[in-house]
Formats: sequence, structure tokens, C-alpha cells
Amino acid sequence: MQHEMGFAEAGMTYSLLSVGDGLVAQIPALLVAVAAGTMVTRVASAENGSDLGRQITSQLLRNSRSLIMASIIMFVLAIVPGFPMPVFIILGLILGVAGYAMRRNQADGHPSIRETVQLQQLSDDHEVEERAIAYDSPLVVRIGTELAADLPADLLQLSQNEARSVIGTELGIDVPPVPRLVDRTLKPRLLRIDLDDVPVLEMEIPPGCVLVEEDPAHLELAGISVDDLIRIQGHTRMFLVAGDQQAVLSEANIPFQPPGNITVPLLGFVFRMYSQHFIGIQETNRLLQDLGKTSSELVSQAKEVIPTTKMLEVLRMLVAEGVTIRNLRVILEALVEAGNDETHVLHEKVRMALKRQISFRAADDNNVIAAFILERSAEHDVRSALRHANTGAVLDLSDEALRSVAQQIKQLTARSAANTPPVVITAADIRPHLRALLIHHGVDIPVLSYQELAFEFNVQPLGTVTGSGSGNRVGEADQWSARRQSLTRGVRQ
Repeated sequence: MQHEMGFAEAGMTYSLLSVGDGLVAQIPALLVAVAAGTMVTRVASAENGSDLGRQITSQLLRNSRSLIMASIIMFVLAIVPGFPMPVFIILGLILGVAGYAMRRNQADGHPSIRETVQLQQLSDDHEVEERAIAYDSPLVVRIGTELAADLPADLLQLSQNEARSVIGTELGIDVPPVPRLVDRTLKPRLLRIDLDDVPVLEMEIPPGCVLVEEDPAHLELAGISVDDLIRIQGHTRMFLVAGDQQAVLSEANIPFQPPGNITVPLLGFVFRMYSQHFIGIQETNRLLQDLGKTSSELVSQAKEVIPTTKMLEVLRMLVAEGVTIRNLRVILEALVEAGNDETHVLHEKVRMALKRQISFRAADDNNVIAAFILERSAEHDVRSALRHANTGAVLDLSDEALRSVAQQIKQLTARSAANTPPVVITAADIRPHLRALLIHHGVDIPVLSYQELAFEFNVQPLGTVTGSGSGNRVGEADQWSARRQSLTRGVRQ
């Protein structure tokens, strides 16, 4: 027996050494197993393009305290009997120096390379999050990189909240939040508003310019040439004016929006132009549920008489012409009284029920409605251009007489000096067709029928629109004289 040991003592010593050697041999295997488990159970994020190794390293080296703690553990292991002391001391020194250096950089306020990489990753993650939110929203404001500095996210948020509040009060609809997306593919100072992935407004905004919503004639009188201004796409009274013209605008008492508030009228314009896109089946059901809390019987009866899809079409037609749907009770009562008729017929019946609201929107502070009146001959021209099909009556837009009617209204609107925007008054049967004709020719003006004039309001005729036919001219002067007298007295025909 070696080392002068007895048989029993030698056997016990051999057993201890064998078991201990086996346990020590398991330590590397245990570390490898833990590392392999970490690698298998973790998944790298594909959004920022970094691999799993970089992400783990970034997390381990994110804080100096983790390195200092690892250094202390290395020194503790160095004093364990049987462990290689030089190896653990060297590892402890390396980790300790690295942790101390990282903490010193953080205390001095100088970001380390690791922090710089982390900030870049956070920026990339924020951009990915912005894109994800933008894809979930029907409306998106895309801006170039240079314009993004002038329109920060918080300022744009305030602008859209103001525009959404105004349109909600005017039309009674809820416009969804509009996310802001900095698009590097756009020009540096380009602003683009997308609706359902289709651009609806696109323009470059020069530095320091202001936005003016005013009659072009007033700008010309102030000494500002309209031809040199940037026009807003689809709007005839909205322009971008250079910042050095602010003094001229102030002297002429022309209001303008400063550079930080340019998006307020732009968003409001888009909200009004495409208001019908913000009402769907879900929004209609929510409106019915809210009204059902106070008028449950009316809502139940309306659902029995009119399908929800037809209600939706009527609501869309109303807001498309700038008619509020806040008075949903009046709308449902009109639908129940009209029954399950054609959609365009229901639309006109509802407008007649909302005549007080419509007249109020068109009138000034003195309850006077400035209007252009269609003569009988012009109404006859519109009726003659109607082509009846299975889907309903459709206007023949190529008709020369219709072009003359639209051109007359366009000229009258341009020459109008009324305090409030004028309207066009015509017969009820051609009212929607005349509205479609004017929109086709770029004239966005309300069109009212005589049945939509409430008795509390008076009509001030600003001009008449004549037709091309001569067959209806007999007695037309007398008819127009009688109609004008009744309108000025505020009596609905």
C-alpha cells in the first residue's frame, strides 16, 4: 500500500478522489449546458438587424455593476483551494478594470461606444415602432428629415388634436389619431398625408413660411402676387407665403398661421375633404349604441326598418357635404318615417329633417344666407342632362349647357364679397346632381334645396344662374320675382 495507508483508509481516499474528480469534470459540462440553453431559448430580434451574440453582449455589458460583481466573484474563486489562483486573479483584474473604466465614463457624462451603439439601436427600434403604428392607422403624416426638425412629434400631436376636435364638433365624427412618420425616402422638406396608403396631400414647405387662408383678391390688394405663392393642392384659398411677408400680412389684417401651426389647417382640410372615410360599420354601430342609452326604442325600430349598411351610406353622404350627424336622433326619426327607400331618397329626406342645422351652417350672424339662385331654365338644363340607368340617374357631364351652369357659378363665387361663404339654392330633385357637377368642375360650394331652408333664416340673393334653353322662358321673370320675394321673407317654398 502507498503512503503507508491501510486497506480501508486507501479505499476511502480513492473513493473521495474519484468522486471529486468526477464532480470537477462536470463543471465545464455544466457551463456549456447553461450557455447552450441560453442560446437555444433566446431568439434574436430581426427588427434592428443585430445577431443574438451582439444582443447578449450588449445586455451583459450594459451596466458597470455587472462587470464589478463578476470581478469580485473571480477573486473569491481564486482563494478556493484547488482552483488556479493566477488565472482567476487575471480574470478578476480584467473585469474590475473594465467595470471601473465604464463607471468613470458614465460619471463624466461621456457616452461609451457601447452606449452609442445602444442609442442607435433605440433610435432604430423607435423608428420601427413608428412604422408599425403608421401601418395600423388609415391616416399617416409623412415628413422629410429636414422638415422633421421644424415639426417635432409633440408639436404635430397638438396640431392634430386641435384639428380633430374642430372636425368632431362640426360634423360629429371621430377622426382616428394621425401618426407622424419621418420618411428618409422623401425630399428633406416634403410633407405628405396618406389615406389608406394613397397620398391625398403632398407639398414642400420652405423654411420660415406661413400659411394663409384668404381670398386671392385680398392678397393681391395687399401687394402679394398670388402667382408667386405655393398653392395648397385642392384648395383655392390656401397659400404658403414667405416668412418675410409677415409684416405685409399684419398691416393688411390678413390672418396667417405661423410655421409651427401650418399642419392645423392642412389636417383640417384633409379631414373635411375625406370625412366620409372615417365612418364605417363599427363607427355606425357605436353611434347607435350611444344613442340607445337614451332612445333605445327609436334605435330598435330604426334597425328593423333600415339596414345598418344603408344607414352607413346615408351618414357618409351627409358628412361628405359638410352636414353634421351629431343630431342622430333627428336622423333616425327621418329614416323611420321615410321607410326602406333608395339611399339617395333617404339622404334627401334626412337633409330636410336637418334643415335648421343646414341653414345655421350656411347663415351669418344675422341669420342671413347669401345665395346664388338657379333660374328655371338652368334647372331645366340640369334635368335634361340626366341619364337614367339601373343604378339611378346620372349626369351627362359632357353636356355644354351643364358646363355653362358650372362656369357661371364659378365666376359668381370668385366675385362674391359676402362675409360668409355663399351657397347655391335650387330644386330638390336636382340638388344632389348639381352638387356633383360643381365638385367635378372644382367648385366646392354647398348646394341647398328650397325645402332645406328653415323659416328662422332669410335668403339674400347675390346673383342668378341662367340656362341655355328658351322654351321655359315664358313667365320666368314673374316666377323668379315671386320666388325672390318669398325667399327674402324667409318663407320656404
